[in-house]
Amino acid sequence: GVPSRSGCYDRFRGRITFPLIDGKEHLRGFSGRVLYPQEPKYINTPQTAIFDKKRFLLGLNLTRSDVRQKKEAIIVEGEMDMIMSFQAGVKNIAASKGTALTEGQIELLAKYVETLSLCFDTDLAGDMAQRRGIEMADKQGLNIKVISIEGAKDAAETLYFSSNFLLR
Repeated sequence: GVPSRSGCYDRFRGRITFPLIDGKEHLRGFSGRVLYPQEPKYINTPQTAIFDKKRFLLGLNLTRSDVRQKKEAIIVEGEMDMIMSFQAGVKNIAASKGTALTEGQIELLAKYVETLSLCFDTDLAGDMAQRRGIEMADKQGLNIKVISIEGAKDAAETLYFSSNFLLR
């Protein structure tokens, strides 16, 4: 809980909660996504000595061997993008936990990959993050690909619509 004037409250109340597990299988924190339209969409464990969002990639604990084997990582923005893509068979994927890809995340990936494929949301923030990600990945000497999504906002929405279409 989070301290408040009247005691404390549950930071993740009314949200789907995801464990944030690092590449060494250590639980570092939690992320919560709203169930219904509300802001903020995601809430994370605060920045601490144990959890550093700027050096964390969601799902890399599950996908590191595939990322290393293919020498390519596909980076998406959020938890649902990563989870739905992974369930659909994309095994060399991780999520940056929000729009901005950081130098720390790229340094982490550079240990495993030669190519970084960016698949950010189709909004302005996603476009800006993609541009910054390209610059940072280029400085690290990585090959860069951009995955364009058409007809949906992000990878999760694309997979949701295609799976619903296939189920009909």
